[in-house]
Amino acid sequence: MAHYDPARENCAVRMINQQRADGQTARLDLDTKGIYIYIPGRTVLTYPELDEDGTVTGTTVVTVHSGELITVQKTGFTDCKMIFEPGRAHLATYDTPLGAMDMTVSALELSVRLGPDGGKLYLHYLLDADEGYAADNIMEITVSVL
Repeated sequence: MAHYDPARENCAVRMINQQRADGQTARLDLDTKGIYIYIPGRTVLTYPELDEDGTVTGTTVVTVHSGELITVQKTGFTDCKMIFEPGRAHLATYDTPLGAMDMTVSALELSVRLGPDGGKLYLHYLLDADEGYAADNIMEITVSVL
């Protein structure tokens, strides 16, 4: 698991994930703290992954390489690197202790409004897995520098 240093936390992170699959919608809201580094052309947000009890199980790193390319890398209990680029599908492998699942990630819409004091990131994407699972996902992240 990648080391996450809470002493470096400098922002509040509000994340809303919504997933529609098999006629059902699931929503997950997360409020946490993270590490935000704003550099025009390459902004990085790092925050801990938590289980239901609030125990840290890993780390997620969201990197905005430009307004049209975003990567999300999870390490820890699950490992995965997803690439979001409108108009292009990218392959990813989602590794868990129970096994690996190959999937295709297709970004439909990206909106990046980030600056030195934080801002908002919006991702709308499709996820197709090798076992016939398909989902329509929306991820909204709001970052507020402390």
